Amino acid sequence: MHRRAVGRLVPTADDLRPVAVGGALRCSGAAVELRRHLVHYSAATEVLTGGSIEEVVVRVVVFGATGKTGSHVCRVAVEQGHQVTAFGRSVERLDHAGLDIHKGDVFDADSVAEAVVAHEGAIVCLGSTGLRDTSTLSTGTKAVVDAMVEHDAERLVVMSAAGVGESWQQIPLSSKVLFRTMLRRVFADHEAQEAVVRQSPLDWTIVRPAVLKDDPGTGSYVATNSGSITKITRADVAACLVDQLDKPDFSRQSISVTN
Repeated sequence: MHRRAVGRLVPTADDLRPVAVGGALRCSGAAVELRRHLVHYSAATEVLTGGSIEEVVVRVVVFGATGKTGSHVCRVAVEQGHQVTAFGRSVERLDHAGLDIHKGDVFDADSVAEAVVAHEGAIVCLGSTGLRDTSTLSTGTKAVVDAMVEHDAERLVVMSAAGVGESWQQIPLSSKVLFRTMLRRVFADHEAQEAVVRQSPLDWTIVRPAVLKDDPGTGSYVATNSGSITKITRADVAACLVDQLDKPDFSRQSISVTN
């Protein structure tokens, strides 16, 4: 990670109106989160140093970049000033300015390794190919983890699903029924995916979103491992995933997110 100066912080009263987000203070307006000496904006993550603000820039690869959530992740990461490489089999269809592309298959270990070289982190937001898919999430994530370990890329952020692990208690009955029936194979793959991440030596965070919506983003989200989890927009999940790149709050932890 590296930093570049972007000016001085002048928060407004609206910026400092708090909204509870897990154990941290998240603010409305410019969506500012104040934590010790860190100041996070929804548009950029900035560190307050010596009266000026420096933008924390991460060289990151987004796996699953062409998916519904992944495309939002690419957009948000670029907007926040990160150096972003989109990885996928059809990444050429992405049109975000400032985005590097790496065409490849997550099942091709060599292609994944080539994409990871010279990057500091990765965001994994893979999707299953269908209800009978039992391995895309876990196998693809393992390829990313192996490449990151090999090439000394440390920060890993992975999108899983609310309901996995201890978050089972947070989801509504309707979601539990789906995970036990129609989505049981996808759910099992998410469990295997999380096991791969947890067993790795990387600095990881697992984000477990509620039921995903394609509505416009709200500009905020709630991160909690105790409250109820219902629905969240893909844009807000993307913001949460990108926010984790340089935040230590949930290092080597899982966190559920909802609107």
